[in-house]
Amino acid sequence: MRRIWITAFSAVTIIAVVTLGLAIVDARLGHQDRVAPQVYAADIALSNLAEPDAVAAINSYEQELLHTAEFLVDGQLATLEPDAIGLRVDTDPVVQAALEQRPSEGLIADINNWLEGYARIDLDVPIQVDAAALDAIFDAWDSRFVGRPAHDGGILVEDGVATPDYPRNGMAVDREAARAVIIAALASPDRAITDIPLTDLAPALDEADIDAAVQEANRLIDVEVVLRLQDGSKPLIYNRAQLSAALQTWIEPDAATRLKVALDPGALRAKAQGTTAYDSAAFSASFAFSEEDQELSIVPGSPATTIDLEYLPTVVIAAALGDGTGVVPILEGEKPEFTTAQAEAMGPLTKLSEFTTRHSCCASRTVNIRRLADEIDGAVVWPGALFSVNEHAGPRTAEDGYVAAGAIISGKLYCCDSPFNIGGGTSQFGTTFYNAVFFSCLEDVDHKPHSIYFSRYPFGREATMGYPNPDVVFRNDSESIVYINTSYTGTSITVAFYGNNGGRECSALSRRSGNTVTTTRVITYPDGTFKREPFTWTYRSISK
Repeated sequence: MRRIWITAFSAVTIIAVVTLGLAIVDARLGHQDRVAPQVYAADIALSNLAEPDAVAAINSYEQELLHTAEFLVDGQLATLEPDAIGLRVDTDPVVQAALEQRPSEGLIADINNWLEGYARIDLDVPIQVDAAALDAIFDAWDSRFVGRPAHDGGILVEDGVATPDYPRNGMAVDREAARAVIIAALASPDRAITDIPLTDLAPALDEADIDAAVQEANRLIDVEVVLRLQDGSKPLIYNRAQLSAALQTWIEPDAATRLKVALDPGALRAKAQGTTAYDSAAFSASFAFSEEDQELSIVPGSPATTIDLEYLPTVVIAAALGDGTGVVPILEGEKPEFTTAQAEAMGPLTKLSEFTTRHSCCASRTVNIRRLADEIDGAVVWPGALFSVNEHAGPRTAEDGYVAAGAIISGKLYCCDSPFNIGGGTSQFGTTFYNAVFFSCLEDVDHKPHSIYFSRYPFGREATMGYPNPDVVFRNDSESIVYINTSYTGTSITVAFYGNNGGRECSALSRRSGNTVTTTRVITYPDGTFKREPFTWTYRSISK
């Protein structure tokens, strides 16, 4: 009987074990594509759910999180729409993690889990938000609710004196701590109103930075700035109010003096913008004759000028930090047609020739001689140019100050009711002028002696004048300008030429036979060579 009982008990045990094993196998086979028992995600039961159902459960949970959340920001109620910060749940990783729970650990372990009941497994369901959008929310809360940014300090100007505006601490949302609070709050559909943590904000500067900047600012605005030009033109003035208005500051965190102070270049330029007080057109070099010294000198030319707006702020700041004075910066523009350098390159300008003729006092013809001399005086003849007395002076008319006087008309001396008598006597100027040409060694282009010889002129070396002909014309065949100076006394007329003829010297040789004379100009060059220029003329008669 004992053996039978043992055998029966063993059979029962075997049957129970087999049954249990079959149950476990059945459970395993039945849940092979489902979430294991007792698996939760954010308190959502995922046990025995197939993957699509688990995904739907998590998505439903995400929708529950999208209702408005409320927070206290510095004691004031603030709302947050989760959609505004892009709240979402990354569903797939959560579902995959749920499906991977409780893999088979062997038959015995599975039997124990089945007999004792499965322990609960809770999975995290992390939420994600757009960091930039959340930062924008924090910025809005700082502006609307907190409203206490750190004050870095600066400079105040009162009555033209810079004074300190010292830094002050501020307060703002503590970004990192607030981010954690918000994510924790949004992770649950059941939310309480939560305080947003704040933090103190320290200014970027300290009082020492402000004091150093104030000292520098007062150096820039404590005197009026006056900029001048040497020509005595109207000064450019920046008063202290204008300098104060131009003050600007900025922070350089890594600099020894962190609050930088300067005068705004744009503001300094704006005051001078559009001014024409310092504008000038290009001015060619010229020549001036000193009657007292009987010398010709160069009057320097200059290019077109305008105020240099780009460099102006540098000059103003240097003056402000100095004694308050400076020079208006000038920018050169278009070059003059004839420069000082070109004038200087012509070499020394000395007297080339001078010739004087005499006349009686107080005759009407002397009025005409002097009038023509005045019109020629100061003429400048450029290298290579022709100079005509008639072209330069124009016709002799009563309107131009000429009077009637004796003149040779049709070979006879006549006075004084002919139109040709207006300007009579100017042939004496023509003779004087021609002799200045002769002894200057410049090229004689055109001259004509009188038909009647007058003893007041050199025999055969003289010239008559009329309008438009006869004329006296020469060419400046030197590389320098020729300056013509005329002068007169009560009884004489003088013409002098100034320039640089290359060192030529001229002398006259004369050979006369009756009323015929040959005058030869001898030109001697610096190297000792010479050139002869003969001219022959026959007078009709000789005046007594």
